Amino acid sequence: MGRLIWILLGLALCWDGVWFAATGAARSAVQAEIDTTPQVTVAEITRTGFPLSFGLRARDITVTSRGGAVEWAAPQIVLRAPGIAPHQPRLKGYPGQTLRLGEQTYRLDFAAMTGGADVALSAAMTLQAADLRLDAPQLVPQDMPGGPAAVSADAVALEVTQAAPGMVEIKGGIDALALPETLAAELRARAESLPAPGLPEVIERIGLRLRATLDAPLDRAALDAAPKLTALDIDEIGLRWGALALAAQGRLDIDAQGRPEGRVTLRTTRWREMLSMAADLGVIDPQMEPSLASMLQSFAVQDAAGGDSLDLPLIFQNGLMSLGPLPLGPAPRLLAR
Repeated sequence: MGRLIWILLGLALCWDGVWFAATGAARSAVQAEIDTTPQVTVAEITRTGFPLSFGLRARDITVTSRGGAVEWAAPQIVLRAPGIAPHQPRLKGYPGQTLRLGEQTYRLDFAAMTGGADVALSAAMTLQAADLRLDAPQLVPQDMPGGPAAVSADAVALEVTQAAPGMVEIKGGIDALALPETLAAELRARAESLPAPGLPEVIERIGLRLRATLDAPLDRAALDAAPKLTALDIDEIGLRWGALALAAQGRLDIDAQGRPEGRVTLRTTRWREMLSMAADLGVIDPQMEPSLASMLQSFAVQDAAGGDSLDLPLIFQNGLMSLGPLPLGPAPRLLAR
């Protein structure tokens, strides 16, 4: 019995050493990456999770976009991996987060914020999968602490999975998106004057499913040199709002400068009502509505339900983009970062 106790004590001491060495190395690596990224600041990183998991707790995190127009701040984030699966860390967010968009700052409330990753057990540590989810998120203007949410949803989710070496599949969605009350009321009022009214209170679903081809895998080397995006297969980008529906499908090839070449087909139902609503809201000149409707009619098709759908080609060519026959100007550059 005495020998067994000494063996168990020795194993415990060994595990202590492994835990402190692993969490220390992880903390140093994360801190080094933060130190070389001016858009990210963290007040403190501490170890957590002993003895059953490897974990890090970051406090007072701030992430700012390169132009400074967007800033996210959080009081703390915990990243923790089980001791038997250190390559599968899980993330947990805590209340008190804020999001600044331009000059307006919002409080980001949610029921839960979770995420995680799965990396290969190899020296390259290639990313196999990652996910992030917010349950019942809402943005509340910080200058109106007791006021209504500007935007809210039932859930927001994003998943990234390695589909093949150098290719990742991205899935995401927003369920039951409630618009700002002033905008929603105006849209409902406009919709009542249309031939087929009845927009619901919320947008039921906004979703995307696409595949991104990169010139290098997402592994630890990507921290020093981000892979370049070489192709984008859009399986589906869609929106459902009552009887209104928007969808996009297509493929874009990306050159070394990030310029897309290809075609994306946009499909919408009840396009005439949407055009009328856009004119009522001032998105387009009301005087142009008849001529636009006449031009778009050439792209209209009968859908399976006998309704009037519109298929529009969004074309990217020679650094420019056009929507059907309408030139839209320079195409945005798609660069992986």
